[in-house]
Amino acid sequence: MGVAVVVLLGGLWASILVPAAVRSRRESSPIHSVDLFERSMGMLAPRTPSGPANVPGRYVMVLERPSHVAGFGPHVTAIERRKAILVRLVAAVPFTGVLALVAGGFFRTLFVMSILALGAYVGLLVQMQARKAEAARKLHRLPTRAPVAAHRVQRPRRAVGERY
Repeated sequence: MGVAVVVLLGGLWASILVPAAVRSRRESSPIHSVDLFERSMGMLAPRTPSGPANVPGRYVMVLERPSHVAGFGPHVTAIERRKAILVRLVAAVPFTGVLALVAGGFFRTLFVMSILALGAYVGLLVQMQARKAEAARKLHRLPTRAPVAAHRVQRPRRAVGERY
């Protein structure tokens, strides 16, 4: 009885794992990835133009302002986002502090959490600045070589054993 259960479980596992392994093996070829890419491009951008000009190629719709989709409004840089987050955290600490003094209870926990969040965020900002300073210390631009004079012609390299 115990052997039959083990064989049944093994068969069930094999029925799940073997087809997935075969499928992943079959789909890992470069030809399959090219076909998948072409199929995806076909869904994204059809070849037939929707406008009056019959120009060959793919037509892709592009958002006018992709930053609006990101949620921070148009043209917001990482520095501006970090400043906004820092200002919100700094404003949250006294606000939750007043609520903790007036109402107590849950707001005390919220006050402590806002202090911890502010400290953690400032710590992350300091760490990013330290990484940036370290990268500036370690990375240097390599000097570029002067361009080869136009009048100087280089001879092609010869293979080993070839006569001039």
